[in-house]
Amino acid sequence: MSKNLIRLIIPEKTEAWYKQRLETIGASEVGCVMGLSQYKLAASLFLEKAYLTEVDFHGNKHTYFGTKMESLIADVWEYNDPLEPESYIENSKNGVKVRKCRQFNGILINKKFPWLSASLDRVICKGGFKLTDGSILENWAPLEIKTIDKYAMAMWASGVPPIYILQCMQQMLISETDYCEIALLDSGKDFHVYPIEFRDAIGNAILSETKLFWDNVIKAREYKSMIDAAQHSFNKKAEDELWAEVDKLVPRAKDGQEELYKDYLAKRYNKMDASRILGDNELLDTTKRIVILKNVKKDIEAREQKEINSIKAFMKNSEILYWEGTDEKVTWRENKNGTRFFKMDVDADLEKSSILAETLINNL
Repeated sequence: MSKNLIRLIIPEKTEAWYKQRLETIGASEVGCVMGLSQYKLAASLFLEKAYLTEVDFHGNKHTYFGTKMESLIADVWEYNDPLEPESYIENSKNGVKVRKCRQFNGILINKKFPWLSASLDRVICKGGFKLTDGSILENWAPLEIKTIDKYAMAMWASGVPPIYILQCMQQMLISETDYCEIALLDSGKDFHVYPIEFRDAIGNAILSETKLFWDNVIKAREYKSMIDAAQHSFNKKAEDELWAEVDKLVPRAKDGQEELYKDYLAKRYNKMDASRILGDNELLDTTKRIVILKNVKKDIEAREQKEINSIKAFMKNSEILYWEGTDEKVTWRENKNGTRFFKMDVDADLEKSSILAETLINNL
């Protein structure tokens, strides 16, 4: 492995893993950055990376089963001779593996372009194993594993969709390899292998567009604390002005992404409005009464402590203060921890306290 590579071993789908994903553009995200995703706008990804909105996707049934199927598909790939279609059936019966791959844990980053990362499904082991053209692999290479249903297969009718070519190109760019394969299981029954070779023009385009995207993400992050402060102080004018600066950095939608852009705008502005709600005068009066009551409570507690201190000063070292002809008393004695505990057992006019409290509240 090249000295330029950094491998971060973080358990997948953990909080630390999701947090680390925010710090780079993953290979599965490069197509989104370059405007080729059918499901997510580059602007939405931008706000996530800039900490200006929460990540709203952590997987679904398709990604769940896709992950569960990886080991099975990798196993089929090892039994499959690329020069003999469907040879994996007979080879698996006979226990003959004609190729070799291994699991690759962790997130891969290249020091030359640290804003990019890749999580490889498998690594094709180097030496002695045939490629799709019959030649021998002289270096290790990424193996990307995909599962699709019959509805998604239309995307693959003309070969590997551009968004997945970009994903593989970024994997090769980071791993400093020039070859990659996609092992595809279609509708749970048809197995395909697609070889992909590195192309400098695509690699350079990835570096150029992702670097601009990431530089703007870093700039947008600088507005995060200022936007939070404006929201906290209910300074909507300042908040709107800061968001206007962020909007200058957000990537524009590509042709054909109009519907995605509408969804993005709805989420973007609903997100802003969700943190603020306009109150009426009655709620303002209620809030003011709460502040007054808090201050009155402090004054009452201070007065209470003053009265208690006067009783303690009278008792000095005595443990019980009593009144002749009544059962009323005040105790001030040590507990088992050596601390003197103050307790009043007297009959107070609770009705009077209720009247005082009601009078106070009614006059607020």
